[in-house]
Amino acid sequence: MAQSRYAASPVVLNTTSGVVSLTPRTPFRFRDRVDTIVHLATTGDSLHSIAARYYGTISSTPERLWWVLADFQPAPVIDPTLALEEGRFIYVPAPAVVQSEVLSGLTPNVSTLG
Repeated sequence: MAQSRYAASPVVLNTTSGVVSLTPRTPFRFRDRVDTIVHLATTGDSLHSIAARYYGTISSTPERLWWVLADFQPAPVIDPTLALEEGRFIYVPAPAVVQSEVLSGLTPNVSTLG
């Protein structure tokens, strides 16, 4: 049986604020950057498929970096497991930014997820 794509993502509940995070880290929030890629969602797109499209150069399992995209959106992503609405703009931080500013601070098990 295949392992869940969420197996390496521990859930942490901050009881003070009630916020649920996938890891004990500060989310990488949206920043207006010149190197941000703007992806226009089409039928069947998900955060997993978009991460796979853009992050193949920084991970052997780029679809597991879906959470980077979820964190980075200016408008909240309610359920990252659902297909995205066609026509929605998804802001994709550049692979070099993800590598240097997001993944560099995580443990190898969490950053590579596979």
